Amino acid sequence: MYIHGEDKNQLTLMPACLDDYVGEDSVCRVIAAIIEGRAVPTEGRAGASRKVNLIVDIQSEMRAGKGPAYERWATIYNLKQMAAALQYLQENGLMDYEQLEQKAAEATDRFHSLSDSIKTTEAAMNVNTELKAAIVDYAKTQPIFEGYKAARYSKKSMRPTLPFTGRRGPQ
Repeated sequence: MYIHGEDKNQLTLMPACLDDYVGEDSVCRVIAAIIEGRAVPTEGRAGASRKVNLIVDIQSEMRAGKGPAYERWATIYNLKQMAAALQYLQENGLMDYEQLEQKAAEATDRFHSLSDSIKTTEAAMNVNTELKAAIVDYAKTQPIFEGYKAARYSKKSMRPTLPFTGRRGPQ
């Protein structure tokens, strides 16, 4: 197999690491990121009904009119995806179903705790936004109150001021 971007006289035909086969947007990488806690799963969010499928359904694609070249590609692709998934499970010691289930439960619990934390933070941010608005209102009215206080709370100082008309002085 020729590696794109390498010299045709390359010494190795296959990459040294299986990671070179798996794309950045591969489901294997997404699963790894979720289990390691670097990503949040999208399962359960509103509007997210994504079906995770690591392999291509070759039979249905062949019925849809794909040719033998596609069948060869899909077979190789499926083998690569299964090998990547198996390698991940082996590297992370998840060969027992109970361990995998425990890791999935931990990831789910972490997701829920982070989700709760985000909701709490958003609520605090909303309170802070309201407080900022109150501070701005106070800053705008403070000079008026200081003038009222300097006039010793006189009713004269409480008369309404006329709005600015754009003219200077009497005309």
